[in-house]
Amino acid sequence: MTEQSKHRGQQQKDEASCYVHGAIEAHPPKSLVDQHNAERKEDAATHDAERKEDRRRETHKLFLEILTLMVLGIYTSIAIWQGYLTRKAITNNAKQFQIDQRPYVWHSNVTDPANVKIVAGQRMWINISLINFGRAPALKDRGIARIFIGENAIHDADLWFAAYGEKALPNDPNDTGIVVPPGIPSGEITEKSAFGGGGYFTAMSDKVLTQDDANYILHSNETVAIVVHTEYFDAYGTRYWSNFCLSRFDTGVFPNCQRHNEIH
Repeated sequence: MTEQSKHRGQQQKDEASCYVHGAIEAHPPKSLVDQHNAERKEDAATHDAERKEDRRRETHKLFLEILTLMVLGIYTSIAIWQGYLTRKAITNNAKQFQIDQRPYVWHSNVTDPANVKIVAGQRMWINISLINFGRAPALKDRGIARIFIGENAIHDADLWFAAYGEKALPNDPNDTGIVVPPGIPSGEITEKSAFGGGGYFTAMSDKVLTQDDANYILHSNETVAIVVHTEYFDAYGTRYWSNFCLSRFDTGVFPNCQRHNEIH
């Protein structure tokens, strides 16, 4: 191949090559762009409105929940308070009923000479019947008694009551006590036991009387102190007690002492 032919072939090759440089840009119509932007703004506005509505609903829901909890708390507090007042009223009524129905044990006036023995060669003794002025029976009623004689009888009685105070009597399995019904004497007199046979309490002196002792008691005023401490219970197991103190006039009357006549 000749040089001229090579030159012509190269020229043809060069003329057949095509090179494209740069980028192609396509611009949509302005109306379409405006429409698209408007739709986007509308969608954004709708979305914001929906979010605001959701927040409003959530806020309203939270407010209702809080309000419900507050109302429930108030109702619960009122119910608890009413329950407390009801229980308190029931307790107070029960206590008041118990107080109204409690037994009140006291002694009857000693008027029958057969219930008193003041003779030489024996201990002085006196039978004191118990009466229940309450509305309920006095249960497990038992007690102790003593007779002091002489000018210091009342002082001795003071010391005797002070020694017992509010203490319960010692438990005695052989003495279960008696029942004193409301409003009536508790039984027949007996000299064998403080409560033997029916609830008359027998008090005795420690010493056996001489004739001088008997004359001294029979012909003087307030030279003896007959002291009784008795305890009893109601049906609820509440413990009560009564103290009474009697003296004697030369007329045979047994008045109450100036102190130690109490119901607890």
